[in-house]
Amino acid sequence: MDTTLSIEEAKKEHIEKVGVFFEKSGFPRMVGRVLGYLLIAEPPYKTFTEIQEYLQASKSSISTSLQFLTNQGLVGYFTLPGDRKRYFRLNAENWLEMMRKEICHFGVVRKMLLDCVSLRSNEHENFNQALVDIADFYAFFEKESMHLLDRYVEEKGK
Repeated sequence: MDTTLSIEEAKKEHIEKVGVFFEKSGFPRMVGRVLGYLLIAEPPYKTFTEIQEYLQASKSSISTSLQFLTNQGLVGYFTLPGDRKRYFRLNAENWLEMMRKEICHFGVVRKMLLDCVSLRSNEHENFNQALVDIADFYAFFEKESMHLLDRYVEEKGK
C-alpha cells in the first residue's frame, strides 16, 4: 500500500495547516484556509467561485474571509476586460511595503500607551511604569525592525 500523499492531498493538508495556524493566532480558520489556497494556487489567482468550490465552504464564509484579507492588504483582486469576474490573488509583490506599514503600527501602539499614562494618576506608579516600559519596548522594536528591513532590502538589492 502506498502511504505517500498525492499532490492534491498534500495541498489540502497544507491549506488546513495554514488555517489551523491562523486559528491559533486568533483569526477565523477560514481566513487562513483562503490564504493557504491562494499561496499554492496555480495560476496564482482564483475567482470567488473557484475558491469557494475548492475549499467547499459557504459563500458568506469565503466573502467574509476575502474581505478581511483584502482589508489587511494581504489579498487584492483584478478584473479582465469583458469579464465580470474578480480574480483574487496574494499581494506577494507588495510584501515589503506591507511590512513597513506593520512596523509603523508599533509607533501607533507606543503613542497610545504613553497617552494612557498621561491620563492616569500617579497613584499606581508600578503599573504606570510597566506601561512606559512596554511603550519603550515598542519604540525599540519599531526602530530595530525597520533597520532589519532596510538591511534586508540593501542586501537583496531591491
